[in-house]
Amino acid sequence: MREQLVMLGVVSTLLFPVTPSTVQATVFTENYPGAPFSYMNGRGKAFVSRGIYDPSETFTDLIDPTNYTISLLPAHPQFLTAPNAAVNFMSVLAASYPTWNFNYTTNGNDLALSGNPSLTARTYTTFTNDVNDDGSSNTMIGAELFLTNTPAATDPQGASMHWIQVVSNNWSSYKYSGTATGFVDASKSSPFYDVCCDATNLYFDDTPSRPRYGLTNFNGTPLTWLAEVFVAQDMGPDGRGGDNVNIYDGVEWGWQVVPEPSSLLLLSLAGITLLAMHRRRRS
Repeated sequence: MREQLVMLGVVSTLLFPVTPSTVQATVFTENYPGAPFSYMNGRGKAFVSRGIYDPSETFTDLIDPTNYTISLLPAHPQFLTAPNAAVNFMSVLAASYPTWNFNYTTNGNDLALSGNPSLTARTYTTFTNDVNDDGSSNTMIGAELFLTNTPAATDPQGASMHWIQVVSNNWSSYKYSGTATGFVDASKSSPFYDVCCDATNLYFDDTPSRPRYGLTNFNGTPLTWLAEVFVAQDMGPDGRGGDNVNIYDGVEWGWQVVPEPSSLLLLSLAGITLLAMHRRRRS
């Protein structure tokens, strides 16, 4: 879900596309322009995407002066021909929309293996200072993924083409829980991301973010936000109150936050000191 407007004027080193397999090279690629670009969302509102690849940044908690690193997870968007176990995509989706029928297949429903990629990552980056819709700055940290969709003749197109995203994270919007929970990033009435959020049949954009403070509950487990987003096609009513939906290819993406090694050492020393003081009082 798009939580904040993106920051303008970010500069980063442009990396070349990474294509570890023939299938990925044909269906999915990375092509970052290296500068912000404008686009119009499906509701006629202008937005700006960062247009860069930047895998990590460091920042300081605004309340407790501890240094942290936010990094992309995975380091590059991972192309998927079917959901994997990382976010429990299928079970979370089925439980959230029990009257809908979701069809998964790696043969026949895959995006066309044409000469041009169907999916292209144009932005994949972390950020430690975001800006609001009115242009004012805030203190949010997070990441952005911007995908474009260039469907081949046999790919889902037009009004029947949608995106479905399932998220697993151990850090809800304003509270660190330490336990990963999953949800479908959509409205209650429809599983499609583009119905509620910043996407059309031709692009997908998401900028999940969290406050840059209150990270002192860190207990050695990285704070994580992980998602899988897939191209989907609505095939019409299924006779049970929902629709039949075909799930095509997609990508896994996300980010994590860990304390800097020096900060982690200080936290450990502080814990040892408090324990020693506690034992001294008891003795």
